[in-house]
Amino acid sequence: MGRVKPPDFYDNKWADSNLEIGTIQEVHYSLQTVPIVGSNGKTQEQQVPQYSCRVYTDQGRDLANVPWVSLYLNPRTGAGLQVVPKPLTRVLVAYPKKGNAVIIGFLAPVGLDGSYTANREPMPQGSVMLKTDFGSKILLQEGGVIRVQSTASCRRTYIPFGDQIRDFCRNYFLTTSGGQLTFTESNDGKRTTAIRIEAFEKAGDSPGESVRVQMGTHEDNGDDPEPDDPEGKIFSMVAAKNTKVYIGKNGRIKILNQHPDSGESNDISIESNGKFTLKNMKDIEVRADNGKMTIFAGTGGQTKLEMLPNGNVSIKSATQIKIEAPDVEIKAAQVTLDGQIVRTTELTSLGNGFMPVARLLDQVLVQTKDGPAQGQIMSGSPSTFSI
Repeated sequence: MGRVKPPDFYDNKWADSNLEIGTIQEVHYSLQTVPIVGSNGKTQEQQVPQYSCRVYTDQGRDLANVPWVSLYLNPRTGAGLQVVPKPLTRVLVAYPKKGNAVIIGFLAPVGLDGSYTANREPMPQGSVMLKTDFGSKILLQEGGVIRVQSTASCRRTYIPFGDQIRDFCRNYFLTTSGGQLTFTESNDGKRTTAIRIEAFEKAGDSPGESVRVQMGTHEDNGDDPEPDDPEGKIFSMVAAKNTKVYIGKNGRIKILNQHPDSGESNDISIESNGKFTLKNMKDIEVRADNGKMTIFAGTGGQTKLEMLPNGNVSIKSATQIKIEAPDVEIKAAQVTLDGQIVRTTELTSLGNGFMPVARLLDQVLVQTKDGPAQGQIMSGSPSTFSI
């Protein structure tokens, strides 16, 4: 069965009807002055009412100031459903009073297929849509789905299944009294992206009392508090401007903790090639270079532990090195001793009290050119016995 062509309501065959079909020529939605030709044939300026149209009817009438009907309008507050039409829109005009016209509806033309689609997209029955010429729309779909759309790539959808809210966009900004959340994409054609979260300790705090986390590209555009440290970072966290954590694209990790008053800081760096650095300007510093590792401790590095790639280990202290253990075992091809070797013995009575008395080791084994030799050491106060 072929499609039945509906009647063309634009072909008004009832000249005596109080309804007419027409086309909007001008829309006066703001206060303006237009030229009007008077009865004397001269053109003069005349102010036209706001929210009115100039309509040419198919019967040849030129209607100057025609208002349009709203589905609802509260004249005291302006509340209601407001739509401002555009020129070339086909309308249905009525005459409630003789000489006074009003637009009571907007008509769809008959398409080539004989339908009244008028470029409207298909919708499920029971759905409601508000749409502009530029594609922005609000769709209330049968079944509970709601879509608010600015462009095809910038929209929000409410889905009743699982109470979901889905956002689709290129750039997203959320600002609250407790902080900000942003998803951004650059406009330079490179399409680099970044996610940034800034949380305040208290509502209304300045960025100095906040925690900022940024993931993705870090551009040197003034938004990044540390744009050059480290090079090419892809993750950063800054807490109250004093504690900073960075992860670079090449795998580098850096942690910086700075004292707010003195400016002294702890600096930890882990390089992708395995290099590890720990710096503390006041207490400890760890250095590694080509397999050599050195640990400094104390003011001015008075204590130093140095480990070399060839296996040599050096411990240096400005005062004393003390080792406490139930058993100490030393294995080496050669041991060099420079100075006395003493130990603390049991308490010994001296005068009216007790105090520990240091003495030399009971036995010492010494490797000589003639072989091992053993020396006996006297007990009591420090003294030596030659081998």
